[in-house]
Amino acid sequence: MQFNASRAGLLTAIQTDLLEAQRPRPVRAELYKLNVYGPKSFFKSHVDTPRSEAMFTRT
Repeated sequence: MQFNASRAGLLTAIQTDLLEAQRPRPVRAELYKLNVYGPKSFFKSHVDTPRSEAMFTRT
């Protein structure tokens, strides 16, 4: 299975919704980490720390 973030419209959504107050800049998607959970598993909510100057978060 292949997933294309650009084709799915995610990069456009990030540019328009998450970066709305900032000047337009190119956004690139890069697979960083993939966690797969089975039935009855859960993910404890947390906030990831950006690992480089090129990464951004919305608070």
